[in-house]
Amino acid sequence: MTRFLTTNQIAQLVGVSERTVANWVDRGHLDAFRTPGGHRRIKPEALRTFLEARGLEVPRALRAGGAVLIFTEDAGLAINARSALNGPTSPFEIAVVQDAVLALLHVGERKPNVVVLDSTCRGVDPRVVCQRVKAHPDYQDVKVIYLASGDAITVKRETGADMVLARSVPTATLRQMVERVLGLTPAAPAPVAAPTIPPSPAR
Repeated sequence: MTRFLTTNQIAQLVGVSERTVANWVDRGHLDAFRTPGGHRRIKPEALRTFLEARGLEVPRALRAGGAVLIFTEDAGLAINARSALNGPTSPFEIAVVQDAVLALLHVGERKPNVVVLDSTCRGVDPRVVCQRVKAHPDYQDVKVIYLASGDAITVKRETGADMVLARSVPTATLRQMVERVLGLTPAAPAPVAAPTIPPSPAR
């Protein structure tokens, strides 16, 4: 999750108008500060405290700092994704598993906010893992991002994933997409998977 939230982001998270959020701040109900430009900024923990004190539902994106499960056998991808997601401006709680069974167990026990699935994992097809997560009634609010190397439209139709990205997507973009599926940034077209282009033969 981002270190500070805007009134617009909070409005989207909680389901109220931006003016309502601004009123909470201006009346001293919700702790905030102003940027040099006069914009209101709120810490996620301040919003969580505000909602809990009033008996209002706390969005999953505000719980446990935003938990992300990464299912991949690629050590390099795991390291880069963890680094991007767990940076100082996006302190997610990260878990990495290399086994499909462990991935499903983790989802059942921890119910992470987001699951990132790597299409190159062997053994149980990652598409099956995605299908099981999306089909289970208890996991309907768990978002799934599928890292694919094939046609995005086909993969999305087959898996039911919330978002399909090219496996080669920059890790900084992956962080942005995680924040997007959690509703922390405005919606916009996401980068999609494209067919893999084989390398040219050596000369």
